[in-house]
Amino acid sequence: MEKEIKLDPDKILKSLPKGFVNVGIPKGTRTVDIFADLNNIGMLEAKKAVKACAKSLKLVVIEDRSNEDSKEAFFRLEDPKFNKEMRAAAKEMLKVVNAFYSKYDPAYRYDDIACDAVAAVIRKANHDE
Repeated sequence: MEKEIKLDPDKILKSLPKGFVNVGIPKGTRTVDIFADLNNIGMLEAKKAVKACAKSLKLVVIEDRSNEDSKEAFFRLEDPKFNKEMRAAAKEMLKVVNAFYSKYDPAYRYDDIACDAVAAVIRKANHDE
């Protein structure tokens, strides 16, 4: 089994040529957002650098866009294996939730333990926990 590459925004930024200004990794993801200042690097050169970076990190470039007025470029990379697994897990979770509600709604509301468990799931889904 292949070891997952640790994503470090500072190391990624340092590995890129002059002109790249920021790298962000949303918490809990294997998504990398890269920003470039087109005053200091051309879009073609930036695309090549990002593509090489993605390859070295075993990620794929899923988005690149530029704004000539503000002279900014944005790139988004993601881990296709991680996202495929996450999407499959989300679909599986939805099947379980749908099966529960199909079988037990509204009965679960009259059982304190079941109702508390459903409430905890809802709080978790709403990021209240």
